[in-house]
Amino acid sequence: MLGLAEIESGASGAESVSFADWHIVFDPYVNPPGFLRYPEVLRPLSKGAEVVAYYESSFGPSSSAAGFSDGRQIWGVRHDRDVAVDHLEHEDDPPGEFADFLARARANQASSAEVDYFYEVPTELARLATGFRADNALRGARSAEYFSSAWACTATRVHYGYRVSGLRDREHAHEVLGALGDVHDREYLGEDVLNSWREEPDGWWSSFGYTEDTPVLIAGFDRWRPGFEEAVTRAALQVVPQARVEIDWNFPDDPTRKVA
Repeated sequence: MLGLAEIESGASGAESVSFADWHIVFDPYVNPPGFLRYPEVLRPLSKGAEVVAYYESSFGPSSSAAGFSDGRQIWGVRHDRDVAVDHLEHEDDPPGEFADFLARARANQASSAEVDYFYEVPTELARLATGFRADNALRGARSAEYFSSAWACTATRVHYGYRVSGLRDREHAHEVLGALGDVHDREYLGEDVLNSWREEPDGWWSSFGYTEDTPVLIAGFDRWRPGFEEAVTRAALQVVPQARVEIDWNFPDDPTRKVA
């Protein structure tokens, strides 16, 4: 389900180990933001189990963590220093000590601008939720199996576009962009979609967006698409109930493919 294929050697790729009551999959080569980019895979993986996904960039100032249980996401926290040194987004209900971690990060950041203390908040939440730091657990556990990424075989490359029309003015267009931006961020598409707005010849306004030259890679696209389209449509109509929402998909690897 994670898009990994077993290999014989641990020289490269992901490592899988068992530790306490957890099964750990550690991939040092996964692209930002790691497995968190694929909530449509993590949600069903958590049915009858608990899943904690964590990403820590070794080459950029970002980290994120999320918890899943019984087929749904129950919390998520994300930090990106490129947004701001004190940037921290959270959703749903993070573990109880989240408020303490956040207060400590704010206090430490106020005393030192050179160290990124908010970077550690998702790390500490993942440790709190599982009882260990993944890197430390891997060093102390018996190696089980090794894997390499098979996302290229299990994912679909797509171009995505949307248009919301029937907006009365620029303010409505901005509100729609903000609402859809939240949906894109939750699905880790925020950095891939170029958004804009315009006044149409008939005097109404529209908001629109699309992925640029590079397509996005979506695991389990056919399962993921209906829920994503519903979230986009619902977000736009909550701002402008009379708006018209159009969503377009293009498949560069199979130009003849159409979305049902």
